[in-house]
Amino acid sequence: MLPYLERINQLTGTLQRSKLPPSELARFLYSETFQELEPTMIMFCELSNEGMVHISASCGLPEEYLNRVQDFPVNLHVPTNDALRNHKLVWLSDDEESLRLDYPDFPKFAGANKWGTLVVFPTFQSSIGSGAISLTTNLILTPTPELEVFFWTIANLTSLNQQNSKTERVNPKVQSVPAKQAMSSLTSRQLLILKYISEGYTNAEIASFLSYSHSTIRQETIRIFLHLKVDNREDAASIYAKFGDGLD
Repeated sequence: MLPYLERINQLTGTLQRSKLPPSELARFLYSETFQELEPTMIMFCELSNEGMVHISASCGLPEEYLNRVQDFPVNLHVPTNDALRNHKLVWLSDDEESLRLDYPDFPKFAGANKWGTLVVFPTFQSSIGSGAISLTTNLILTPTPELEVFFWTIANLTSLNQQNSKTERVNPKVQSVPAKQAMSSLTSRQLLILKYISEGYTNAEIASFLSYSHSTIRQETIRIFLHLKVDNREDAASIYAKFGDGLD
């Protein structure tokens, strides 16, 4: 798990320093975050209100292939649409029978690159829409709890980056009504975590208090930030201080 944690910390530090547009984030994930997995392609997709899926950024895709499939209907039976519609992680090997049975439209998208494993994971699910990341690797990867946590953490960090890139950061003193509504949408566990954040505790300390893993607290913290439309603990704590009474 150690290399994955190092890559997560590297991505977290990069996104804390600056928000990356999709094209730069795709290149960073391809060349840095997923380096050990030997990626052959990465593709960012977004679902429009018209039911079309648009490839907003990619790395490793030939231009002629990208021009051919840059926009496609969400009702096609392909792994990307499965992840988008059902908000789940899709994991396939190139020689799996299920690739042909479950995704009959997938051959229309073949021919970009040879790959050993295809992983598709949904990213943001919020007011800014729905998205997914498709990754192919040279390696034939076996699903493990560590890898799944790794992919979901990258999905959450990417969601947070996209949220911050597409919406203005909430000022809790000015946008009180949206902030109050966002607070009421948090789960009881998220409210408790936010309470501890407002009291100055670290994720490691909160994990110890609640008997959860550090990874669980990290991912819940990212989800809290997404709901509140903030990108740091101080602003989250400020919102809790104003609207948290009686909610937890």
